[in-house]
Amino acid sequence: KLNAMVEAVREKLGFKRKVYAFGVRSGRGRGLSSRQIPVGKKVSIAPSGSPDVPRIDAVVTRSDELEFVVAPDVPLSSAAGKLWNVRYRFGAATWQFNVLTIACGDAGLVLNHSDNITFVNRRRFLRVEVRKPALVAHFPMVKSDFEGGPTAPEFVRGTVTELSGPGLRIESEIEVNRGGRVLVVFELEEGKLIQDIGEVRGYRDSDEEHSIGEHSIGVELIGLNEAGFDELVRATNNIATGCAIEESQNEEESSLVAGQQSG
Repeated sequence: KLNAMVEAVREKLGFKRKVYAFGVRSGRGRGLSSRQIPVGKKVSIAPSGSPDVPRIDAVVTRSDELEFVVAPDVPLSSAAGKLWNVRYRFGAATWQFNVLTIACGDAGLVLNHSDNITFVNRRRFLRVEVRKPALVAHFPMVKSDFEGGPTAPEFVRGTVTELSGPGLRIESEIEVNRGGRVLVVFELEEGKLIQDIGEVRGYRDSDEEHSIGEHSIGVELIGLNEAGFDELVRATNNIATGCAIEESQNEEESSLVAGQQSG
């Protein structure tokens, strides 16, 4: 339902229908959750609060709304209520969260889910300047219609001015608070649309010319799947590579001109 709302609004505001869209896929809007880790993926586990204990590799064998089940590579026992630290490699980042043991047996280690995901050993992404029209709305949408359903997002126009993997710098008049969440829609490349929930990491008045009343907002996209995450990293690296090549060519041309003038 959320995707349908976003599509309807963005087309009204001039964003054409795109071939691919990366980002939010449901209306739950939880953000990051252990529920998003697919069955068959590898994780590592260790008793929480024991950083010196070697981590154990495991495979996710079942994941439903309530339980998260993993099969460790080595046999282990765990009393109900024991706290485990789980790590999951996601694209260029590693998720980390703590979960409680529900049961332990032949089926594996049965754990609860966590919506409190943090990142460890995060790779520093390149930062590149861009200018991409965007739509930004507060999330979740707190208003509702007379029938009790959610209304369409109230988008404000903006511009993505910096790309750094899942990190964005957005110039917009929308009012935000640090830690708040926004819905962001922008075209990454021709035919590739990013629409996702982002967490506000910081904001200040914009330094851009002709941007009176606009804010410079640092946003981290938090709802991407692996394909969307990798697409942003790839696009960032491609732009950075293109800029480096152009800069090198300009330096070579300047050297040639200087050599001709001195000759």
